[in-house]
Amino acid sequence: MSSNNFGSNNEEESDQMRLRRKRYRIDTAVNWIFLVLVSIIGYTIIETDIDTYQTEKLFHRLLSDGVTVEEETSPFMQQGMLRNLKYKGTSEREFFIEKWKWRVPIYLGCIFLPLLVGFARVMSKQRQRWNWAYFPLILASFGYAIYFWGRWRGWW
Repeated sequence: MSSNNFGSNNEEESDQMRLRRKRYRIDTAVNWIFLVLVSIIGYTIIETDIDTYQTEKLFHRLLSDGVTVEEETSPFMQQGMLRNLKYKGTSEREFFIEKWKWRVPIYLGCIFLPLLVGFARVMSKQRQRWNWAYFPLILASFGYAIYFWGRWRGWW
């Protein structure tokens, strides 16, 4: 009687170990997919913002050189100059700080922090302790990506 219980207990433990290994592999795959997606989306967002900043810097330089909005014939250039009119007379450094002071914390919170936590979670054997930060950061990261995509599509 005791040998039957001993054998079934081993089978249960081996089934549980197989299930744990399977869940660990699935969890690892989901983590790596998340890391790849955040990396690609983050790179796209940062690259687009850098391009946008370069364009905005052109408008700032035109205004700093004394070109007026009325002198410009292109509606695109006029809109850009009007958008940056409030920065007229500021230095390049001040303009850069004004344009990027809110983007850097957003990048840290929505792109780099999820990458860091996701990577630490993948490397850790005890994943449960990272869940408190991991899941909210997933939502923040994908939420910012959706916001960014909608902003560039002109939805908001």
